[in-house]
Amino acid sequence: MQLAQHAQEVTVGSASSRSLGAALRKLRTEHNPPLTLDDVAKHMEWSQSKVSRIERGLIGVAARDVRSLTAFYGTDDQDMVDTMVKLATAGRRRNDWHQYTDVLPRQFATYLGLEPEAKSLHSWEPNFVPGLLQTESYARALVAVYRKGQTEAEVARRVEARMERQALIRGMSAPLLHAIVGESVLHQVVGDREITRNQLDSLITIANRPNVDVQVLPWAAGAAMPTEGGFQILRFADDAAGEVVCVDLRTQVSYIDKPAEVSAYRDAWEDLLSKAAPPQDSLRMIRAAAEELDP
Repeated sequence: MQLAQHAQEVTVGSASSRSLGAALRKLRTEHNPPLTLDDVAKHMEWSQSKVSRIERGLIGVAARDVRSLTAFYGTDDQDMVDTMVKLATAGRRRNDWHQYTDVLPRQFATYLGLEPEAKSLHSWEPNFVPGLLQTESYARALVAVYRKGQTEAEVARRVEARMERQALIRGMSAPLLHAIVGESVLHQVVGDREITRNQLDSLITIANRPNVDVQVLPWAAGAAMPTEGGFQILRFADDAAGEVVCVDLRTQVSYIDKPAEVSAYRDAWEDLLSKAAPPQDSLRMIRAAAEELDP
């Protein structure tokens, strides 16, 4: 059974909101005596649903409300309160990627808002070079094929967003990016031979960055644990934020953050990792594929 077949699309808050929600839930349940959602809702003059959504990290909460909640819970640890207020402020930051919702699905803009908060990104792409590693010309050729019927301006906007997104892996505090690609990616001509050759050369260069690992799943490795296309796993510095899986389907982006479902994708990733060629062998495969494209 393909892993994404029964995945439900969920609303995913920022990693900061998720961490804050987990901390607030812990304070509530460890209060003596434990407080219920209804107790908190009545005190704050909110609905139980709002309290629940805050604790699950699905919505943000104002800094002043964090102070009111921690006071209600009897917290006297000022450092903890200050940390939670900072999380509240970070969690309510505007997601600048929503400026691209004219050409990107709103759900994907949400994913792009999560990426900078991840400590590591684990990407499986069986069909093409991952977006964070694409050259501009490769991205343009790919977008033009996958999004037929677009105007030149819309294609340009999509490519602009993809190139802007790549700043993430070049920053001083760049997360680890571990990408596994199918061997077919190395041999599929996108745009033309020159564009594909330049893309493979770029992939070799980027793979030498200390925060980037690129591996190839060889044909000879046999079938890997089945998934519905590629997926990305985002892992955050704070364990309370959990992990988020993004599955980019043809017509929508699905998010998965339920532990049991995330675990299935983690198992799929580990299976891919066990079968992928080691990094240095993968680079040799990429280099050989690039040389095959020489005139």
